[in-house]
Amino acid sequence: MPEVRSDQYGKLQEFVDSVYANPEMICSQIDIFLDAEGFGLCDDLLEVVRLLPAGRYGRHAVCSHFNSAISSRGWSRKYGTVE
Repeated sequence: MPEVRSDQYGKLQEFVDSVYANPEMICSQIDIFLDAEGFGLCDDLLEVVRLLPAGRYGRHAVCSHFNSAISSRGWSRKYGTVE
């Protein structure tokens, strides 16, 4: 049975868009964590964000990490991926 979309579907994309309003931005892991805590992401999506290793990231790298975590859990249909 295919997984049904969550009411949080697309919420991680909204989060990424808010963090990286300027596509050239580089953000630290801790800043991304702190922003995620206040954004209203569900526990599953916060788990995805918390898997981001320490460092500084541009949008492309963050999206790659998030999409990898989402896909490995089989949540692509439930929450969507990010770009």
